[in-house]
Amino acid sequence: MRQIVKSLAEIKIIITGGTLDKSYNQITGELAFENSIVPELIQHARFQNKIQIETPFLIDSLEMTELH
Repeated sequence: MRQIVKSLAEIKIIITGGTLDKSYNQITGELAFENSIVPELIQHARFQNKIQIETPFLIDSLEMTELH
């Protein structure tokens, strides 16, 4: 019997921030970025693929400029 080996593609996720990653600062009353929740969500999803996560910055899309 031949065994079929499935090759899983590597997935690269680039995290740049957004509503999902904002947290409420009780002292200033503002929303701010601390850490991304995406790596934790991926861990809970139990993907079989190799996943590479890159976080060049965390910024609100309204504050994003050409430099980002």
